[in-house]
Amino acid sequence: MQSGTEQRREHSAKALFNEWAINYDATIKAEFEKSCGIEYEEYMGQLLSAVHVPRGGSVLDVATGTALMAIAVARKMDKDCRITAIDMTAAMLEQARHNLERSGMSDVITLKEGRAEVLPFGDLSFDVVDCSIAIHHTNVSKALSEIARVLKPGGQLVIADFLA
Repeated sequence: MQSGTEQRREHSAKALFNEWAINYDATIKAEFEKSCGIEYEEYMGQLLSAVHVPRGGSVLDVATGTALMAIAVARKMDKDCRITAIDMTAAMLEQARHNLERSGMSDVITLKEGRAEVLPFGDLSFDVVDCSIAIHHTNVSKALSEIARVLKPGGQLVIADFLA
């Protein structure tokens, strides 16, 4: 069960991202470059260099937003993987659907609505779990506990964020 603080955080994040979804891709790139001093594409390249998916492996992209990371992983793997991308915001998932269609990755990436703190997957389900620029929007300890639950033994966790 969520505390009042968690409910307020989730409500606030949903409101922000529902409003932001239509322009998210352009906005996050500009904000990222302003805040971090590197281009978003460079950041993605650095993050992707840390992601090691076994051929045919399963990936969970937590708080996928518009699925930019999921698409990048699918491209890196030349579609030789299965990716589930989860987000709590319907509007972001709608934009993700458009991005999947444009990128030709709809056959590799499955979108699902849900929260990082209560992942709707069985134990030990994924070889790799990633979360890019989003963990700060969650109850971090609950999200990490859920991620640990769904990550296979020897699996890889890749988290990148620039907020404490």
